[in-house]
Amino acid sequence: MANRLTRGEALLGNLTLGSVQLDKAPLKASLTVGTEAANAINVAIQLQDMNANDLANRGSVLAYLSDDANGDSVAATAPDGGVAIGTDGLAIPLVAGKCFLLTSEADGDIDLTLTESGADTWYLVLVLPHGELAVSDAITFA
Repeated sequence: MANRLTRGEALLGNLTLGSVQLDKAPLKASLTVGTEAANAINVAIQLQDMNANDLANRGSVLAYLSDDANGDSVAATAPDGGVAIGTDGLAIPLVAGKCFLLTSEADGDIDLTLTESGADTWYLVLVLPHGELAVSDAITFA
């Protein structure tokens, strides 16, 4: 009978589950919220593998804006100036200004720019492939 890992954590290279190579999947993410300038705030995203290493390949995640710091709701309103991809990655809109399919560049980088003329706060929530949420700090327009 083969041994099974029942508790704890194993760090494995080239781990596969079916046809998915888990060490190349975006299982973690780092989100950095920039400062407001000319009614715009950039959020930089670095997708990471299961060991928190920056991805060295393209990856995709579902993303949405939330009014809640835990990502428990979709934002009631979208930023009035919209949400657009910056210099890294691709954003495919799914729900106008609130929900996107994001695809990184070959190094796991994505950046989004939110534009808002009033005072409001959102949180960018990433739904990682295994269901975990990665939530940004507050994106606050003054």
